[in-house]
Amino acid sequence: MAEPVTILFLAANPVDTDPLRLGEEVRDIKASLRQSTHRDRFQVQDEWAVRIEDLRRALLRHKDKPLILHFAGHGQGDAIVLEDKAGQPKPVEGGAFSRFLKLFPTIRCVILNACYSEEVATALAEVVPCVVGMEAEVTDSYAVNFAVAFYDAIGEGLDYADAFAVAESSLDMEGGLEEVRPVFVPGKVSAPPSPPQLVVPPLSTITGRQHGDFADALADAFGDPDALGRMVKVALDRNLNAIAGGANLSALSFDLVGWAARSGYLRELLQGALDAQPRNQKLRTFALAVGAQETPQQPSIASSPLAPEHYRAVLRDFLTPLQHYLAYTERLFRELDAETGISHLEMPPHVLRQRFEQLPKTDLRRVTWGKTIERLQAENQKIVALIERNYGVMVTPEFRTACQEFKHHANQWADFWEALQSIADASAIDAGLSAIPFPRSFPDALYREMAAVERLAEGDR
Repeated sequence: MAEPVTILFLAANPVDTDPLRLGEEVRDIKASLRQSTHRDRFQVQDEWAVRIEDLRRALLRHKDKPLILHFAGHGQGDAIVLEDKAGQPKPVEGGAFSRFLKLFPTIRCVILNACYSEEVATALAEVVPCVVGMEAEVTDSYAVNFAVAFYDAIGEGLDYADAFAVAESSLDMEGGLEEVRPVFVPGKVSAPPSPPQLVVPPLSTITGRQHGDFADALADAFGDPDALGRMVKVALDRNLNAIAGGANLSALSFDLVGWAARSGYLRELLQGALDAQPRNQKLRTFALAVGAQETPQQPSIASSPLAPEHYRAVLRDFLTPLQHYLAYTERLFRELDAETGISHLEMPPHVLRQRFEQLPKTDLRRVTWGKTIERLQAENQKIVALIERNYGVMVTPEFRTACQEFKHHANQWADFWEALQSIADASAIDAGLSAIPFPRSFPDALYREMAAVERLAEGDR
């Protein structure tokens, strides 16, 4: 599962400087991400009237998490403007800022939504994978609109360069591009690779000492009850306040571990925490102590010299319609479960197909099922065409067979993983590369993402 990303929103508007609508900016960014397909992948933490010590403490608190650092405030060419203890302007020169951020390698992207910040952006690009800055003076309305468009795109799965292009084009349509002149500066460093995934074995009991260690690790990894609650909702589909309580985060974490031990959810809780915070050292140390194993690292097609942007395009075009397809058919399956009293996860694919074929031809579910199968077949053909065009190779008959059979596997998660792996392996072989590893937790992770899509779709109706 993709690591959750923390967006650290840093606002500074010192006295005796032009007032800015920073509250509106962070409010609209949060609203944008709440409405996005991948809203569960992001959390926004905002800091106000930021001083140097506030910046330092915020980054130290989030040092183990992938970060987007978003500064909203004033710039003055070679510096951004924070505040001092009296609320007066405190310029921070780009070189010093760059040397400081070099100490935090989990930063993925820096957004400098401030006037005349291009020079600082160029300095930060020495130590950060990518930076967005502004070449000219920025009006409040254009600053907010640019930021919202950028996060609209990030929330739909676009990478930072593509998200910048969307925001830039949106600004152009509004007539503000020439006035603001945003710049995207690719960094000279790459984002650090994710640590090896840990797979937790069956875990039925823990000792009293392990209970305390697990609770401490949860408190350290998530930092506040809201973040812990989001993880519990995603990993266990439970409401944290309904299963645990406590006067503070430590007590809440301790009570949560106790509930998991009594209810038989220790493994699921630990695996969910690791998936959400895979870099947290306390979590990893505890997981290894109870027998978790690292998944082997294999060469990936994404790290090959073969046009990585094409590979991302193939996967994006493949997974986006698949998410919507599976989210909708899952809703149909749940209706079928309610009618038959049998879980569709226990039925072979051909039995499921027969169930739908037994429905009257005028039944909306049967009509929709047929349309979704046709759509998936069409998407399979699009995948084949994309790979052939981007890689310059002909897709083998084995790959075509895997695509055609994919719909028969997508009804059960184990088969779903195997089918996806077979397609990935075939495409890699065609390109003369190593196989693409997909962890076995991928179906569960994708299911959680699709559940978010489904909830959003239900809300729209």
